[in-house]
Amino acid sequence: MPTAYQTVDRWLVIIAIVSTAVLFTAQAADPVNVIKLTALLLCAIALLASFAVQTVRTRVLQVPWGLPAILAVALVVAFVVSTLAAPVTTTAVLGAYGRNSGLLAYLGGIVLFVVGLRVFRHRGARFLVAGVVAAGLFTATYGLMQRLGWDSVPWNNPFNPIIASLGNPNFAAGYLGIAGSVAAGGALWAGWAVGWRVICGVTAALCLLAGLLSSSVQGPMSSAGGFFVLAVAVRRAVVRLEVIHVAHRLDGLAA
Repeated sequence: MPTAYQTVDRWLVIIAIVSTAVLFTAQAADPVNVIKLTALLLCAIALLASFAVQTVRTRVLQVPWGLPAILAVALVVAFVVSTLAAPVTTTAVLGAYGRNSGLLAYLGGIVLFVVGLRVFRHRGARFLVAGVVAAGLFTATYGLMQRLGWDSVPWNNPFNPIIASLGNPNFAAGYLGIAGSVAAGGALWAGWAVGWRVICGVTAALCLLAGLLSSSVQGPMSSAGGFFVLAVAVRRAVVRLEVIHVAHRLDGLAA
């Protein structure tokens, strides 16, 4: 059973995933990036505060380690060095206006990644999948509505109409590719109830459809990477089942 702290951290990560996909302010000068960066940073700060409280109360410093964590540390070092070497420090920290892809955004994402390594292990990963599926379902549905012309928001969008709340079709298609492959994994997972698997399957189909209709190469590229990981996982599961089957047959012969 997860501790109370782990439950809080799980919800904070899920809130960050869903809110950064669905939040936008239609009347603002920057309707997408500022509010998403704000939500990301607030969740990251809350996670750091939760970590500090846990450390003080338990007097145990629990830090995930291994190759993923090492890569995360390497990224932090690279981003900090790049920021210090940048000609305009403010832009390096916050990112260019309309993008906000500066140091703060990357550090916020890395905080979510590292916390995720610790609180979504084993069967807890299903909660992470649920968050991604919810965000993907919103993004795909909104994108398809835009494709049909059912969008009352006057986006400044000279590109393909499928942008959801992500600013342009490249970002939307890349997100849909990631969410679609995650949803496909949820549909294949036997540990979930049939209803949840059906929702995952529908979400995967909608994400792939919207990604293809966006006419952006980012969709096929991101979905190919996600489905490759899914294929490897399925292959490993099949091999494991074959080994168990052979072991049972050998046990039967020995008996």
